[in-house]
Amino acid sequence: MSNDLTVDESGLQSASANFSSSALEMARTNADNSSSRKPSVLGASAFAAEVQTFRAAYSNRLMQHGSSVATAAARYAASDGIGSQSISSVTL
Repeated sequence: MSNDLTVDESGLQSASANFSSSALEMARTNADNSSSRKPSVLGASAFAAEVQTFRAAYSNRLMQHGSSVATAAARYAASDGIGSQSISSVTL
């Protein structure tokens, strides 16, 4: 009994697109344009800036994951093609 390895290339491409879409959505932020010098506003602005920094970093990470998944899908497809050519060339 053998266990066949199957890869859903379209599923990987879909996952890649989802990562990229999420990354773009995450990157969209509204800048705080408050000019108030009140301590509470300054604190909230500092916190908002940190959140924006985190969102940008996480967005970049999601984009990298999406790119990696797309690369994996392409490599699986290429390996599968090479494997099928190799098998078809075997003669008994």
